[in-house]
Amino acid sequence: MREQVKEVEAMTEGDIPESYRQRSRETAADIINAFVTGEKFVDVGNLPNVGQVSNLPRGPVLETPVLASPTGFHPIAIGPLPEPARTWVERSARVEDMVVEAALSGDFEQALAALLLDPLVSHLNVDQVREMGLRLLHANARYLPQFEGKI
Repeated sequence: MREQVKEVEAMTEGDIPESYRQRSRETAADIINAFVTGEKFVDVGNLPNVGQVSNLPRGPVLETPVLASPTGFHPIAIGPLPEPARTWVERSARVEDMVVEAALSGDFEQALAALLLDPLVSHLNVDQVREMGLRLLHANARYLPQFEGKI
């Protein structure tokens, strides 16, 4: 923290490190330029699958190549994923659907089922996942009133 404070103080004195003088990977200016000027810009973005990944269900939001233009963001077709990748991505999409359904309905058991299917908790047993789910819901209770009285 002290080093960061020194760095900020040095920058306020005009000593800007070379790394700060280089353009970052942030693409907001390129996207705005595409919207305003019509100059096409391709990057990755999150859009519902409308067929850009041909062997996944339509609807789940995927991070895929997109074209930014004055008319918005448009997915770029990449075709099918290799089978091992497809199963992994489809599973994640289905788990996310379960999370959304549980959140909208306030169904704790469905939320727990979705959490149990998440590969990020595969190292935990069922009791540990349940405890984690309860802790997460309690910590976020003010944002999830639909679970009130159900946990």
